Amino acid sequence: MKQPLKFHDVLGLDEELLCMVPPGCEALCLLFPYKRIHDMRSQRQDAMVDPQNQGIVYMKQLDQFGNACGTFACLHAIANSSTVQFTDDSLLSLFLDKIKGLDAEASGLALAEEKSIHEASEESASHGQTATPTHEDIVEGHFITFVLKNGRILELDGRMPGVIDHGKTDSFLYDTSRVIRDEFMAVEPESLMFNVVALCPDF
Repeated sequence: MKQPLKFHDVLGLDEELLCMVPPGCEALCLLFPYKRIHDMRSQRQDAMVDPQNQGIVYMKQLDQFGNACGTFACLHAIANSSTVQFTDDSLLSLFLDKIKGLDAEASGLALAEEKSIHEASEESASHGQTATPTHEDIVEGHFITFVLKNGRILELDGRMPGVIDHGKTDSFLYDTSRVIRDEFMAVEPESLMFNVVALCPDF
């Protein structure tokens, strides 16, 4: 990537803590307790849009990839960045060229078959501070991504039937934080599983 980008921890969704997020936030990745919230959100058919019509890179998370929602969240964030420029020989650049024009299902299948990205994902996960679940493990948490596209907040979840449009925004970071508070955290107010990271330019 020619434009340096970095994921930053979001320490909280209150205004004074959001002020600590570097300027130029392009995506927020959210970890949340999966089952109850996902079941409710899968009914949001009224707000779902066609990602190809929106110019969005969106991939279905197929079972062949196993527990890789974190990888999908990162890829959705980076692939839809308005500022990132990949080097021609990067794994992501080559993969994104391969799926150009494909629908979400075909893009997800292409990712499931992309051995180089699988290996990079596994290597990155193995260097973390917590134990990495196997492909067969049942996990309680799930990662999704919110991106800014054409002045609108779009929610990308590889396990959903489509992309959810949260409407126009003049303040992506603050408006998306409100969505997370109202539509996710309010559903499971006692859960400690929520976590947010922001993709921002690395100045």
